[in-house]
Amino acid sequence: YTFLSPVHRPTSKPHDDRPPLGMDMFLRIAKGRPVYALGGITAPVWADLKGKSAFGAAVLGDLFGCDSPQASAERLSAYSAAVSTWEALDSCITVTPTSKSRSS
Repeated sequence: YTFLSPVHRPTSKPHDDRPPLGMDMFLRIAKGRPVYALGGITAPVWADLKGKSAFGAAVLGDLFGCDSPQASAERLSAYSAAVSTWEALDSCITVTPTSKSRSS
């Protein structure tokens, strides 16, 4: 599997100067292969990727940038609803704790 980034401006890296690929370029490069979109992924982008037959997407900043675990859980629910029929990920959506911690 491969991650292709940034599709959109990353929310977890506010100073990232790389120009985003955009959805069309991501889809052209991925060409139906098992490539995960990364960078600026939000629930609406996630749903758009699904609608355009992308293999999958990875989310960091939009979930882990929340102010509370409750807010992250609510946001995760939006992703789950967006991909409830996305066969490539349907059986493997999991939340894995990270060793990194954020201080407020």
